[in-house]
Amino acid sequence: MRTKHSKIAIGVLVSNRNIQRLYNQQPNEKLASLTEASQDKQIELYFFSTEEIDLKKKVITALHFDKTIKKYKEKIISYPTIIYNRGGGTTKETNKHFFEQLKQKKCLYLNYPNGFDKWENHKHLQKCEKVKKHLPATRLLRSEKTLKRMFKKTKTVYVKATRSGQGKHVIRVTKLRNGLFEYSYFYRQMYTNKVRGLTHLYKVLKEFFAKKIVIVQEAIPLYKIGQSIIDLRVEVQRSYTGKIELIAIPVRKSLIHSPITTHAESYPFEQFMTDFLHYSDKQIVQLKYRIEQLVKNIYVCLEDKYGPIGELGIDLALDKTGKLWYIESNSQSAKVSFMNAYDKHTIDQSYSNLLGYAKYLYHHQNVAHK
Repeated sequence: MRTKHSKIAIGVLVSNRNIQRLYNQQPNEKLASLTEASQDKQIELYFFSTEEIDLKKKVITALHFDKTIKKYKEKIISYPTIIYNRGGGTTKETNKHFFEQLKQKKCLYLNYPNGFDKWENHKHLQKCEKVKKHLPATRLLRSEKTLKRMFKKTKTVYVKATRSGQGKHVIRVTKLRNGLFEYSYFYRQMYTNKVRGLTHLYKVLKEFFAKKIVIVQEAIPLYKIGQSIIDLRVEVQRSYTGKIELIAIPVRKSLIHSPITTHAESYPFEQFMTDFLHYSDKQIVQLKYRIEQLVKNIYVCLEDKYGPIGELGIDLALDKTGKLWYIESNSQSAKVSFMNAYDKHTIDQSYSNLLGYAKYLYHHQNVAHK
């Protein structure tokens, strides 16, 4: 029987590399902050990777922080009630069976165990009245005709794999004169090339994305600082009361000419808007309010499809007229921009907030996942 004084077990799925760091008592900043936040919340965190899962016995060899000796220790546990996926992945066969077993056990999740499908999200968000006007024109790339239709509307498009993250599998294409198209992408470094004609462009895209399902999206006229684009990563969570709260808005400034803001410089929202865009205090407050309303609407809309959840990373763009645009949502935000832009207190508070929601989730039987 669950009581308000029960110690809650949360399984934190991480990479093999991070497990080794914990064995060496050298957690990265994120896991250290998460561990610290759990100390006063009647919560026991168990860190594990897919290598430590015994699917037959349905047990996990996990690491937990022992307060008495102030070290991470090994412990064999049954599957925990709540799972937080911090980069363990869900593509391998072991992961697939593990998550099927968790579903049978009716485990709860602090973040969605699987990555989002950009096309499925777009179609669903189009149904949400308060969100759809913030969505750029988007189509599935089915043939050369798709490109032809999109370039009738705009000179620049983004071509993206429906399942990808961290700026991978994203190409920006711009229509030039005389039938030329310039495309660019970032993979460890910037690549830029030109092709003549839609037929050649389509061939390049098919080769680049191979068998992946791909969307074509109208480019948003982003604010630029010199030759760098900017966007907003909004970190959003549910709190210990279940309320949706905006935690931070790191602003990302891309590398010069880069089509994406991954690997970018990051700044706290208020500082960036003051120093770079010269917003007044009043303008900052007004924009932040609009951002908050939009991300809450997106959050609720996605929960309507996938079920209630503890946190999301939502990417937005601000165009030259001041309009907010939706870029994409991240079910497992890496928090890189957040960690780079904000102070330790804000970061620690975000983990405390998330674990507060874990307690709320644990004690509210009516909060069910779809």
